[in-house]
Amino acid sequence: MVSDIVGILLAWCVAFFVRDLYGGFLNLDIYLRLWPALLLFVFANALARLYPGTNFLPPEEVRRMFYTTTSVFLVLAVALFLTKGGDLYSRSTFLAAWGLALIAVPLMRKFMRVLFVKRGWWGQAIVILGAGETGRTVIQVLRDWPSMGLKPIVILDDDPAKRGELLGVPVIGPLDLAPEIARKLGIQRAVIAMPGVAREKLLKLVETHSHSFPHLLIVPDLFGFSSLWVDARDLGGVLGLELRQNLMLKSRRFMKRFLDLVLTLFAAVISVPLMLVVAPHQSR
Repeated sequence: MVSDIVGILLAWCVAFFVRDLYGGFLNLDIYLRLWPALLLFVFANALARLYPGTNFLPPEEVRRMFYTTTSVFLVLAVALFLTKGGDLYSRSTFLAAWGLALIAVPLMRKFMRVLFVKRGWWGQAIVILGAGETGRTVIQVLRDWPSMGLKPIVILDDDPAKRGELLGVPVIGPLDLAPEIARKLGIQRAVIAMPGVAREKLLKLVETHSHSFPHLLIVPDLFGFSSLWVDARDLGGVLGLELRQNLMLKSRRFMKRFLDLVLTLFAAVISVPLMLVVAPHQSR
């Protein structure tokens, strides 16, 4: 939350002072009145499940932040228009702040993670249920993406032959220990990494451990599919996974082209004035 607020403030400050630098003569006091809008950004990100920041890979996180940031700026614009306060604010400053926020907020989150990812208190502890190859893959993926903030601290498996360690994570006992571990250590997340288990046993595992862990993730036997293109669908009580080929959808191609043009135009609007300022100094 702190990094999001700092990112939004940074975007507004840069947009305001750049506009003021080029003869905008803006009134700082009326922009300071918008400070309650910071709570809107936090509220929108909370609705998008962006807190705590340990749920998504970077592409999905950036996608959600784009929607929340854009939505809040639209709400602000509509609110100012309805209250007849829109004439007091610079439209170019609003657009610049929106564009800069789309960049500053993810960068601030990245900075926070680089700063704290190696701290012992950073992130959330998880329990891995299953010490097979799937469990190994889950641990490796989480280590390859430390920014997700999910840290496996213990593995449980009913096979006594698998006691010991798996990629440095201790395998300490059977699955029956999960409720006790969750209660004593206050762990809220677990991963069922046993895709080959029988359906009846899997349902029993889910029913048993869902009472111990508020967040229970089941890893299916679908390695090779990118989660970015897979959505869960409820088919009348039957769980299905929908694979999307976004580039085959005309609406997606149109949106991609539209965003490319908008971002290019925005970059040009920002860079041209800077080039005009820098050029005379270089000529000297």
